[in-house]
Amino acid sequence: MGPAALLFMSCWGAKPAPPSESCQPDPPAVGEVRAKRVSCAAELPENAEGRIGDWMLETAELKLIIRNTPNRMTQLDGAGGTIIDAAVPGRGDALTEILPHVEGGWPDALTIRAEDDSIYLQANDGTERLIVYTLQAGTGRLTIEGSHGATLVPAAGSTVTGDWLNAGELCVTADEPLEDDGGWVHWASVDSILLGSSATVSRTYSGPAGQTAEGTTDGDWVEVGSAAGLLYRARTSDGKFRLTVPENAQLRTTKSGHAPSSWVDPAGALDLRVGQEGFLALEVHDELGSPIPATLTWNGIRYVIPDEATEVPVGPGLGSGLVTGGPEYEPAALSEEDINGTVSRTVQLKRIREPQALAAFHESGFPDATERRLNRAIMLELAADGVDYAVLGATDEVSQTSGGASVAHLISVSSASRSGGPLGEILAWPWSGDSDQPAHGAVDWRDTDPLNLVALMSKFGRRYSAITAEWLIAAEPPQIWDLVPTAATISDLTEVDAVTAAWDAWAPLALVGRRTWVNVDGRSKTEVIRGVLQGRTVVSTGPQLHLRVGGASPGEAFDEPDVRTAEVWIDGPGDIGEVRLIGKDGREQGPWDVADLPVQTTVSHSGWVAAVAEGSADWAVTSPVWLSRPE
Repeated sequence: MGPAALLFMSCWGAKPAPPSESCQPDPPAVGEVRAKRVSCAAELPENAEGRIGDWMLETAELKLIIRNTPNRMTQLDGAGGTIIDAAVPGRGDALTEILPHVEGGWPDALTIRAEDDSIYLQANDGTERLIVYTLQAGTGRLTIEGSHGATLVPAAGSTVTGDWLNAGELCVTADEPLEDDGGWVHWASVDSILLGSSATVSRTYSGPAGQTAEGTTDGDWVEVGSAAGLLYRARTSDGKFRLTVPENAQLRTTKSGHAPSSWVDPAGALDLRVGQEGFLALEVHDELGSPIPATLTWNGIRYVIPDEATEVPVGPGLGSGLVTGGPEYEPAALSEEDINGTVSRTVQLKRIREPQALAAFHESGFPDATERRLNRAIMLELAADGVDYAVLGATDEVSQTSGGASVAHLISVSSASRSGGPLGEILAWPWSGDSDQPAHGAVDWRDTDPLNLVALMSKFGRRYSAITAEWLIAAEPPQIWDLVPTAATISDLTEVDAVTAAWDAWAPLALVGRRTWVNVDGRSKTEVIRGVLQGRTVVSTGPQLHLRVGGASPGEAFDEPDVRTAEVWIDGPGDIGEVRLIGKDGREQGPWDVADLPVQTTVSHSGWVAAVAEGSADWAVTSPVWLSRPE
């Protein structure tokens, strides 16, 4: 069964039985709780993952949708029953999934029912486990009987401050500190979490000793805590706020590019005003005067600049910075100055490298466990780093790649899925590049041998695939591979030996990595992928390592071995100390000190030859030049 079939099954499963309850699109009355089967589309929040036949738990303050059995969401295990939508009144879904932690793992078979204003999940796996969702009206407290913690997969664009997650108007927290993976968040040793508007959640979170704080503000956020640290923050609405502040805590208002207000006690009618503004209106050009994307690091904080004049919210006060445009350009320093109001600057970056396409593989994209940024932000950051093409992947998921139309002229991307497990992060791409929603449960890699796993991930060769050193070590010799992967991924020089063993067996694997130079004339997705398929790649931390053998570059081949001149040189060496040639059956030539480059030497053996550059932090490896046909 191919990945497409697995994806279809994991996302949709069997057709649900028709719900038996009437449609109730309006929320229940204040103080009441509704638990029922979803009977009509009008009961679902906007942008919901849920559908008719799922289950609903609702109060006047919050609506939750529970996935019907047997359909799982972001997990390889399980048979539904997880919370997949959460919305406050008047707002769309702001959640991807909540997965309770239960003894023995999530059940593979469930019966779900609504009873006594709760949703009951009965395990049908012989354990008799019972999981019960109960939502308390007025407090936003969701109790999950039978659990001992929870994992939350947030919506893209969510942020974490202190122990609170903010997703639009939805706030989520718990009675214990959260663990943040950078994408997904976790709570241990809890059987309940708080969800809802900032007013509802802060009231429950603060407890009976909390004090109501309300008033007006010109800020975008109200932060609660003290100068010693933040507890949480909440969005303001139409210049107003209403929160409950824990005992002995204070609050202030903030706005990007402005000094925050002073910390104040939550007493009386408050009017919180941000301080002085400080913006750097920055435009970055190349030597021809054309605008380019870049990054500004100001007082240690990194800001991304698109290819247009941008007001960067550096905040008021003294500062200095560095503007970079990726490895093709020489950085430019901005001297220290006092930023008050808006200060305009234009920076011109000098090109220092030979023009060449730069690709990024194994970049994380939402909904990977380490990523929750909006896709536009990911694309813009990569473009500002000089990347022309990126493959955005998510482990055991298919990443979201659309939503970046405003930066699509700067960078192209492909959606990808990564397998987990003992065979490393096997990458498969491209999936649909115009999906606003991630696809869940792409491929179940468990109990799959290396060769079948690559076949499943790549849809039997109809998708590109990149395997890792772990896969090469686990796989049988290349001579018996039915399907040759597109490329091999390396993340450091210790993994090169696994790839050279495959080259010795004539496996035509191109090298790719987190940053990969592709020697092609253009920079479009089509040209870059074609360059990868032809093996015209150099994996690098930044330096451009060049190899020519008899006039041929990496990816090219000769029919017969001969005595040929090999040339090696490097652009932008960073801290590279030496360069050497490697070849079939462990042959090596060099090393040469980087100060002596370019160098010429002769190569007469058969098989292949590649170049390796190594320093303390920087390194680079070329794909091979093939010196002869298989013996």
